[in-house]
Amino acid sequence: MNFSKNLPPLNRLLVLALSLMITTTFFAQNKSIARMGSTDTSSFDEGWLFSRYGLQPDWTRKEEPKDLEATSLNDAAWQKLNLPHDWAIAGPFRSDLTGETGKLPWKGIGWYRKHFTVPASDAGKQIFVDFDGAMAYAKIWLNGKYVGTWPYGYNSFRMDLTPYIKPGQENILAVRLDTESWDSRWYPGGGIYRHVWLVKTNPVHVGHWGTYVTTPKISNETAQVKLAVAVDNASNKKVKATVNTTLFELDVNNKPKTKVASTKESVVEINPGASVVANSEATISNPKRWDIISPNRYLAQTSISINGKVVDNYNTPFGIRTIEFSAKKGFLLNGRKVEIKGTCNHHDLGALGAAINTSALKRQLKMLQEMGCNSLRTSHNPPGPELLELADQMGFLVWDEAFDTWKIGKKKDDYNKIFDEWHAKDLIALVRRDRNHPSVFIWSVGNEVPDQQNVELTKRLADIMRNEDPTRPISNGYNDPDNSRNVGSAVAMDVMGVNYFFIQ
Repeated sequence: MNFSKNLPPLNRLLVLALSLMITTTFFAQNKSIARMGSTDTSSFDEGWLFSRYGLQPDWTRKEEPKDLEATSLNDAAWQKLNLPHDWAIAGPFRSDLTGETGKLPWKGIGWYRKHFTVPASDAGKQIFVDFDGAMAYAKIWLNGKYVGTWPYGYNSFRMDLTPYIKPGQENILAVRLDTESWDSRWYPGGGIYRHVWLVKTNPVHVGHWGTYVTTPKISNETAQVKLAVAVDNASNKKVKATVNTTLFELDVNNKPKTKVASTKESVVEINPGASVVANSEATISNPKRWDIISPNRYLAQTSISINGKVVDNYNTPFGIRTIEFSAKKGFLLNGRKVEIKGTCNHHDLGALGAAINTSALKRQLKMLQEMGCNSLRTSHNPPGPELLELADQMGFLVWDEAFDTWKIGKKKDDYNKIFDEWHAKDLIALVRRDRNHPSVFIWSVGNEVPDQQNVELTKRLADIMRNEDPTRPISNGYNDPDNSRNVGSAVAMDVMGVNYFFIQ
């Protein structure tokens, strides 16, 4: 990943805005990699119970009882389902509802419960639940104990179940979602509409989204690969951990193939409850670059050892490519001028609703490629992980966008309600999750936000993203480019996104 350090003045740059097979604990070269991260990860989609309260599809109200998270609750009559689930797509269509959200009754309060057990042998492990997205205002309980919240329905997030998990016994996970408190300018769906995963690690492990791969020096002969690995120590004693990473080619089916390099091992000392970043690098000979015409990829397989025993394995797919914006040449991918021919893509799947469906998403992308599309803008929110995985595999460029509003809302109850408390957390989550995807070539802090001329705020948001990943340019979609340029808010951007033409 390499972003030109000699970026020309912003007023000379105008870009039209665009939008598992789980491996076992020990790495096996003949297994497909379906999810970045810890190899002891399993799907948590099956066997959920659901009940809807608040606004109903016919717009009557159903009272929400108290203590729906309690372990003593009798949930035998709740609807049985598997995730992903969009509670609104079942309808019915209602002529009195707004057309911009599909005239579907998506506003309501949904509760999900899941009864599950983990083996007694998991005692002493760290147990996490990862949500790829839940719409909206997610609140999580385990065994009646409050675990945490994540309001923004488009972001992925992790909850630590370790303090309340009961190995060898039944556990009950409860999730409350509230779309009555959320407003949208398009169909958002409702529910746990993306995948959920159960992740198990030892106390010393790679942190959540804890790897960061960059390729600062690339030639036809060699590519320098730098790897930063955040190692967490959840134990009660200081440890000395050894970090090793092996690099493989990754084929079109997400199977690691030829070993191409290894990093020199790093040894780090980590205090209890702390996290330390281990830095290392390696050189790949005759690198195969990721490109929209040849989306070659690699896999970094990281292992953490203590006293010679491997305690964690972590997979990181990545690509080798350069990106550059030039006032004279335009956008350069691997030094070659590429015209950005893209579309703005909302997250829903039309008649299928918001529940993620990889086959349907892949069908959409194939159709777009046949039309000549080579890029996507994730309008106007963080996408599902599957979109970026497919973009990496199929050769799409992705304009990865965070928000549709900042402090000033477009709707009464849109992101403006949570901006002050959550914008930094949401930006950091987006970048850390997505920064190893070679398809991502621009970060966007917003789309046509009403406060787009707020210079200080624009700079603050850009700096948050730039601090997490300085290898890609940052943009913002301006629908008032003249005044935004004149007041200087675009100075904080690396590339100015222009949604409508300049008047002067």
